[in-house]
Amino acid sequence: MISVDLDAIAQGGKLLAIWGTTSIAGKPLDRLGLPFVKNTLLGVSPFSTDDASGVRREEFYGALPATSARFIADFQKSLAFQDSLDGKCGNQLLAESTESATRYKALAKLFANDRLWVNSASGVCTQFFAVELANLAGQRSLSSDCGGRSPTYDAPNVWRSLLIAGTTTGITDGLHQDEHAPSATVFPFLAPPDPKGVNH
Repeated sequence: MISVDLDAIAQGGKLLAIWGTTSIAGKPLDRLGLPFVKNTLLGVSPFSTDDASGVRREEFYGALPATSARFIADFQKSLAFQDSLDGKCGNQLLAESTESATRYKALAKLFANDRLWVNSASGVCTQFFAVELANLAGQRSLSSDCGGRSPTYDAPNVWRSLLIAGTTTGITDGLHQDEHAPSATVFPFLAPPDPKGVNH
């Protein structure tokens, strides 16, 4: 988690598009705006080998949001696969209802851009992906939610549900809570490990 002076970064408005990168000696090692994008959707089986996946991800790490359009086709294939997992194609977030070559392009463009959108005018943070859902999917009830990715969100299950069923609930990995509740206000935000917990 980081803390920033909003007056220094919000000169263009309170809606912030955030992404970051880590590098050593100018070589990008990672790039992250939206969680899960590169590992879930970029070069994943059954569309490529592990080696090819690694190469494609490294190319993605080195790209900027403004130069990422070349990854849209990769994301479209992976999104089509994800959308099919509930046996209903076209119900994924932003997917076109009828089959076409552009059915998954809107969401693929969003993921290629790879920015996490945050409504910094709001102090109410209840929903992962809230800004995108409010502005792109017409869910106006979320227009005053800050969105972003709080430690308290069940982001993995929301992510799966949006990609498979176009909803924020319904698809689960079977994990619904941590051993101890995380906090969005008390450092270090994420709860310490349970000393009596099972070592996985």
